[in-house]
Amino acid sequence: MSKSLLYHYYPSKEDLLYAVMSAHVETLVEDVETIGPDGGTPADELRRVLGLFMQHYMGASDQQKVLLNELENLPPERRSEIVAKQRRIVDAVQKVLVAARPELGGDSGMARARTMLLFGMLNWTMTWYDPEGPVDPARMVDAMAEMALGGGGA
Repeated sequence: MSKSLLYHYYPSKEDLLYAVMSAHVETLVEDVETIGPDGGTPADELRRVLGLFMQHYMGASDQQKVLLNELENLPPERRSEIVAKQRRIVDAVQKVLVAARPELGGDSGMARARTMLLFGMLNWTMTWYDPEGPVDPARMVDAMAEMALGGGGA
């Protein structure tokens, strides 16, 4: 694609950054919107949404890197829109995590810390993970869920 064609659709670099980030985050919002009572346990629901995230992250490592590293380069209003969607995603996952680990319900600080640790694992996995390697994506999701759901004193 030529530079002139790119700037025909995206008048500025900030517009391009926003488009990349917004599309990626919106996909994750759609994933958390699928959370709901489907007859499974909260732990099953957490594994399911982590599986959806992994599917989307595997095909979007470049978008994820842009989101993680370039958010501060957006104008404040657009940055606020992305951050609001990120918070919605984090809040939805935290709600499922607390449902799966009820003892976290009385400790909002630890509930948020465990949720952010889970996102830390998920967000950075694509920097080193090879889905064609010895651990397939389903096993990777199981390992993440096991770590998030495991003991370790809430």
